[in-house]
Amino acid sequence: AFGGGLYLDETTRNAGGYLLASSRFGPLTVDGGGRFDEHSQAGGEGSPQAGARFEVEATRSSLRANYGQGFRAPTPAEFTDPFVGNPALGPERSESADAGVDQEFGGGVTAEATVFRLRTRDLIAFDPVSGILQNIDRTETEGIEAGLAVEAGEGGVEVVEAVGLHGAQVQRVLGEGDDGPHPLVILHLGNGLV
Repeated sequence: AFGGGLYLDETTRNAGGYLLASSRFGPLTVDGGGRFDEHSQAGGEGSPQAGARFEVEATRSSLRANYGQGFRAPTPAEFTDPFVGNPALGPERSESADAGVDQEFGGGVTAEATVFRLRTRDLIAFDPVSGILQNIDRTETEGIEAGLAVEAGEGGVEVVEAVGLHGAQVQRVLGEGDDGPHPLVILHLGNGLV
């Protein structure tokens, strides 16, 4: 095969189900739930999630926080790509948390800020040393996002313009038994949408 390709004579099946419940207690909204995935090659995995939002009516502010876990099995292409595929790939598992505030101003203007952290085990990524996809032991991404949205409507038509800024976003690749950053550090300081 060209490029040392690998051909799997097998079907990959993925089945999943989820349940999400939400309750409101005055100004507090609480969400909780989970998802279960059953993958024919990666096995079964549960992924819980929870969140809360507190509305402060007097200041037109909202405080919010979320937590969740994730699971992603390799795709058939990641197993079999003739150039970078790797049949030994395992699934990714992640854990994320964020907290933030939304502030409404007059005239349809809303500002928001969020601090976040995402930790991933066995991230599926290209390894420049081996030249194929590999599971990277641990990665961590953390940062702050801030945005401003302006809504303007005329005659029932609504136009939304948003500007977002991602600041202090750092990704570190961590080795086994090592909690310190490695040379791979990605700093992303700007992203806008108009």
